[in-house]
Amino acid sequence: MAARQRQTIMEITREHNLEEIDFNERCYPDKTPSRVLRDHFYRYEFAAQFVKDKTILDIACGEGYGSEILRKAGAGAVYSVDNSSAIVAAANEKYPGINFITTEATKTSFQDQFFDIIISFETWHHLDDYENFIPEMSRILRPGGLLILSVPNEKMLYLSPFNKKFLTKYYRANFSKQKIEKYLKPYFEIKEWYGQRGVKKIYTNFFSKIFLSLLAGISARLKAKIDAAFKLGDGPQVRPIKSDNFRYLIVVAVKK
Repeated sequence: MAARQRQTIMEITREHNLEEIDFNERCYPDKTPSRVLRDHFYRYEFAAQFVKDKTILDIACGEGYGSEILRKAGAGAVYSVDNSSAIVAAANEKYPGINFITTEATKTSFQDQFFDIIISFETWHHLDDYENFIPEMSRILRPGGLLILSVPNEKMLYLSPFNKKFLTKYYRANFSKQKIEKYLKPYFEIKEWYGQRGVKKIYTNFFSKIFLSLLAGISARLKAKIDAAFKLGDGPQVRPIKSDNFRYLIVVAVKK
């Protein structure tokens, strides 16, 4: 890891009073596990098809690699925000063609209807005041503009059906396809649903999950196989979906 990257990680650790950085929550191209890294990159490559000549906002941009993908895809201007001043400083140094800003996702300082497209990948479920996120995105997005966001699918997060919530120290809310629709409806029209890491339906049936969870409890080998089915699915490719048996849900919505 480069010296500057190591320094940045130390600064972030101090800033957030953490003993260490969880690389499954923040993505660093030279440090994050390869499966998670592929998921992140495929999402940004998917979003890149929409950004030509547009003014873009990348919410929770992190290290900035995704914003750079959008810039290289021909975006007219890319603004990228994160709540860590240390990581924003490092991103400004690494990617000088992008406007990196420290701010909160639900309380940005941008003027009304400023953006053509807003990208929000794996952000919403981390926010303490997540109820305010969609109204804020609507405020700063022009009518007819696109909101492209992804969240983990609560239906797929746990093997056992007895887990009612997916709340780690980094997670604040669970989202399903139906919950996303509820929050978006007052402000957006959904254009299309996409997904990543599709899980075979045999693993998603309620009674199958009960049976498999019991088997997994007595066989470490079987548990590893089932865990892999849920984590890896059918790969990181982003594709249109009709069902909701995907680890990650991605929605493209149009501002009303």
